[in-house]
Amino acid sequence: QLMEVGDLDFNSLLTRCRSGADAPSFDVAFVRHYWKEMLECVQAAHARDVVHSDLKPANFVLAKGWLKLIDFGIANTIQTDTTVNVHRDTMAGTPNYMSPESLMDSNQYAFLSSAHDGRFFHVPASDSSEIVKVGEPSDVWSLGCILHQLVYGAPPFGHMAAHASRICAIVDWSHPIEFPATTAEDGHSRVPPDLIRTMRRCLSREQKHRPTCEELL
Repeated sequence: QLMEVGDLDFNSLLTRCRSGADAPSFDVAFVRHYWKEMLECVQAAHARDVVHSDLKPANFVLAKGWLKLIDFGIANTIQTDTTVNVHRDTMAGTPNYMSPESLMDSNQYAFLSSAHDGRFFHVPASDSSEIVKVGEPSDVWSLGCILHQLVYGAPPFGHMAAHASRICAIVDWSHPIEFPATTAEDGHSRVPPDLIRTMRRCLSREQKHRPTCEELL
């Protein structure tokens, strides 16, 4: 399930599906099928003690009808406590899919927090060294963002045009993440409650509340 080449990346597939004239606006079977395949790919990495750290649709490719996971350029080996305490001098990952903890240990976050006197960043009181540890839960957050895109057409913060505003929202515990009961594209296709529950669990800002890939399968 882990490889470096493929026939078509998943982001391109999503674009084709949504741009087709006869494409359904919301296909539950499509979502469930590829969600399971993504979980299997990431679980295969986690089983080898590897955190990918940059999960996004473009890093899944279709090869002979199966999804494969690529681009382990910033992947980290999981330490014995299942977390990786790595300081990021540059932004590693794609902001639309990055977890709060991975953003909070970047210099760009420190700059924004300082520039805005911290007023956009409501983070619960806790050991900050624990908040910024990046491990398997960070990949689960990214998967939750992809699932949100599969269901609603965009990741949770994709509607924000300004890069800084998007980062601020992701790391702000008081900023709500929306899970509408219907899809945005047609306004009447209902989202199955179990998919909404799964997204909520994956997109919990508290790492300990996120499920593992194994639990989601």
